[in-house]
Amino acid sequence: MFEFNKIILRLVENNDLEDLRLLRNDQSTWSNLNNINLLTEYNQKNWFKKIKNDPSTMWFVVTNKKNDFLGVAKIYNIDNVNKSLGLGADILKLRRGQGIGKKVYSILLRYAFLYLNVNRVWLQVLKTNSNAIFLYKKMGFKKEGKLEKAIYRNGKYIDLECYRILKSEYK
Repeated sequence: MFEFNKIILRLVENNDLEDLRLLRNDQSTWSNLNNINLLTEYNQKNWFKKIKNDPSTMWFVVTNKKNDFLGVAKIYNIDNVNKSLGLGADILKLRRGQGIGKKVYSILLRYAFLYLNVNRVWLQVLKTNSNAIFLYKKMGFKKEGKLEKAIYRNGKYIDLECYRILKSEYK
């Protein structure tokens, strides 16, 4: 479990699955993701069985000190040879814009660089997700490329932008 500035990240447990499923199925969440498939309770339970045994991925529930569910965060594609990994987070729609994302990414970056000892952290984001891009740049991520017209939303193709931060750039 990690705590920073009244935000807590703890590993996902079985009793978190319905909160995660509802967040994932919220259109304001899935419309900004690579995968738009909605989840059933059965799918969610199978997903949880799979991630519990995957050493290259860690999923966290984001809460406050009252244990209110705020969102989800993940570390994925952990590459111990090349010392890199990917990050991601989704915050409940009603809690967005309150600085929670910044706190979550602060925790994830600290853990990645200071404890997992990776050299490179990366993420991908839809070009249209300007709030997330603003946050990533504020956190020190640098754009390193794009997957042109990789995501189809609302009748048009959108670029998927790639960002990264190196350990030497981490503050």
